Amino acid sequence: MFSLPIEAKLDVLKCLNFNQLSSIKLTNFYFFNLIKKYEEQLCFRMKFNKLLIDGDLRKLESYRIIKPKPVLEYTLDKRLKKEWQKILNSDISLFYDPKDPLYVDDCFFYFERTFDNLLSNEPRYYILKLPQFPEDIEEMVIIRYCLEQIFNCVFESALFSEIVFNSQVFYLLFNYNTPQLHIQKLTLFPNNESLEELCKFVYYFLTISECLCINLNHVMMQSGSMIRFLLFILKNRGNKLPKILLKNVKVEWFYNAIIKHIQEAKSCSKMVPVIFLHYILPQECELSERAENVEIKQLNGVKYTKYQIVNIHNPKIRFSFCNQEGNNGKVFYVKIRRMDE
Repeated sequence: MFSLPIEAKLDVLKCLNFNQLSSIKLTNFYFFNLIKKYEEQLCFRMKFNKLLIDGDLRKLESYRIIKPKPVLEYTLDKRLKKEWQKILNSDISLFYDPKDPLYVDDCFFYFERTFDNLLSNEPRYYILKLPQFPEDIEEMVIIRYCLEQIFNCVFESALFSEIVFNSQVFYLLFNYNTPQLHIQKLTLFPNNESLEELCKFVYYFLTISECLCINLNHVMMQSGSMIRFLLFILKNRGNKLPKILLKNVKVEWFYNAIIKHIQEAKSCSKMVPVIFLHYILPQECELSERAENVEIKQLNGVKYTKYQIVNIHNPKIRFSFCNQEGNNGKVFYVKIRRMDE
């Protein structure tokens, strides 16, 4: 590979994923410097510190804008082209904004670089802007190509609030497939209007390797349908969510619904293995009649009640609980963890 021209070397490197690039980068100083020099062209194969979607660049001090270029070779079958034409005809936005689902102001992808790959004279952020309303098939191709490169990245963290990808457009863009965005830690700050769309995107298009945190503080009306959708994620996304933290929960029955599922479900194999519940107002969470191995301790004014819940169909399936109660006897924090069989 040393004898190849630079263009050929870059073509080879562009075929590698993040882990492969990282390994080659550590091989010797030549490849380390080569990848560093052309990092902008290879940036979508890199690991980033954070991914954000926002509409304001004024808060950033150091960034470099990435301008998508036309994709010369991209084969579309007639069926996919027809589906894409639906997006163009319907004037559907690439992003979802609950304030106006049909339109969103300028939105930028912020790719914050990891500190170990950041020198003092280099920009801290890469910025990518995609058209909210693609005008033709060529722009659709550019959008899909850029998103495919993003799916090759690894992000240490990400934060989504109100603005998020439009799941409907994603389905059509990728021919009803569900490519995965790889994030280690994701934090969501939804409101009443954006919660369902954010959860849909998490459910179908994200693989989270460490933890998902959903802050429900701005979800003022935590309706049954909203909470049931969260419960559906807890029951069915354990293969892509090792841990989930729900902050500022306002609904008391959510705790009881989790216990009921663990006790009565014929299978808990898809359930998220570690769940944290934080109540914005302490709740009266009664101890289940089927609780086993109950232990109660007091420490620094907090009462810790530890116990286990066993599945009625398979006694080997059990989850440990730890309820934290304040002086008023109400629970403000619950830790739930699947135990090894």
